[in-house]
Amino acid sequence: SSLETENPSPRVETEQETVQTETEAPQTEDPALHAEDGIYTFLQGPVAWESKAPYSGIWCEEELDGGLFSVFGCGLCDMAGIYSSLTPYECSPLDMYWLARKVSGYAPGDGAGAIDWPYMSETLQKTGFETKLRKKDRKYESFQKSIADSCGAIVLISSESDDTYWQDTPGHYVNIWHYNPETDMVFLGDWGNPKHNRQWIPLRYIYDALSTENAWQYLLVNSYDEEK
Repeated sequence: SSLETENPSPRVETEQETVQTETEAPQTEDPALHAEDGIYTFLQGPVAWESKAPYSGIWCEEELDGGLFSVFGCGLCDMAGIYSSLTPYECSPLDMYWLARKVSGYAPGDGAGAIDWPYMSETLQKTGFETKLRKKDRKYESFQKSIADSCGAIVLISSESDDTYWQDTPGHYVNIWHYNPETDMVFLGDWGNPKHNRQWIPLRYIYDALSTENAWQYLLVNSYDEEK
């Protein structure tokens, strides 16, 4: 069933407070008639909210369990984007925060901060999604196939693995959608950087930047069942 809120959430997005120098990604037209228009993204930083940037919201300034959402909320933005994009319903990143607290062991106040992979998977499964946690594939072609066969994915990137597109980013969850085999590009939801958010980038940028310091590197969303 849907996540219920007092006020329906508009389409929203977020950003990091830090100023970064990034490589501008090549842009391309999505062959599926702008399929990205159906993708929800969110921004998590207070600068975005204060400037009335599209895709930002009041969650940017929320303090939860002694921490600022803008510091730890990227994974929750990912989950809200998946839920709002792939179901008939909408939710905000804050809705997803409260749901994760309710149905999983997630507790940012215990020092964990950002939501960890098992809690993301468990929470998404409670909302009707079939998910699978994956480690970085040894071959790029295997990663390509996994992304091509999925509805969407959450990936953990780090500039310590590769800084071609992300700089000064030790660890950050982002969403990728609509793999295009003709261009080998994906549509990116990056809650921490408005300049990256809603851009088409090479899938290779994602693969090279996957953070190998974590137990898991990405989460595949394979299907949605409303009855679940």
